[in-house]
Amino acid sequence: MVYCELNSNRKGAPVRQVLLWRVAVIGLEFLACFATSARATDCVVLDLPVRLRYSKAIFVGKVIEGDVSSSGRRFRISEAFKGVKGDYVDVEEFPGGPYFRLGEEYLVFAGLCPISWKTAGRKCLAVVGPCSGTVQLEYALADVEQLRIEKNGQRMASVYGMVWERAERGDGSAKPLPNVVVRLRSAKKTFEAKTDRQGVYAFRRLPAGKYQVSADLPPGLVMAGTSHYPRGPIEVTRHTCYQLDIYAENSSRQR
Repeated sequence: MVYCELNSNRKGAPVRQVLLWRVAVIGLEFLACFATSARATDCVVLDLPVRLRYSKAIFVGKVIEGDVSSSGRRFRISEAFKGVKGDYVDVEEFPGGPYFRLGEEYLVFAGLCPISWKTAGRKCLAVVGPCSGTVQLEYALADVEQLRIEKNGQRMASVYGMVWERAERGDGSAKPLPNVVVRLRSAKKTFEAKTDRQGVYAFRRLPAGKYQVSADLPPGLVMAGTSHYPRGPIEVTRHTCYQLDIYAENSSRQR
């Protein structure tokens, strides 16, 4: 939960989120030494407005140069949100992920290189560890939509995310589900939003309160969980910018 309104004339995020970010920055190099992958490392990705404020560069881009023998990756920029000018940018990739792959597109949240890094300095950008929020573009479409909204000077949604169908083969893969009605039900009222063709939904404005989450899924699918932890109602405050992904799976897997 964070204060959404983060344009230049707005005040910053809550103290709790800022302190978490500063602790994370201090521990980046330590985490990088021991993290092996995003799936193997427990971490909390900070809310989007906090990442927006404290990242030095945020952009969507395709990896066009770089190989396993080098930590450097060159991106061709397709959309810039912060700290990037021109058509290309170089980013250092540190141990722990996200393991950029040549030819793939990503939403990147980059910071300055750690002090001990050989190329540290104002012009050196880096993604350290699996908790930066950097991810392949197909998994970041909800974040990208909110970044575009903020870039246009508008307030981000109260609650937003994507609805996913987990693959039956159980390998962790999933596909987005379009045209799914997502419901948030409080003690007083129920609100609805429908996913677009890319599986993205958003509730632009919600009254403060606690909400139960449900979704009208296609036949044969049931809710298997959400990105909210611990499970249960989500709490919306006046300035909430809450990312909530919903996961569905074949009902036969729950028997």
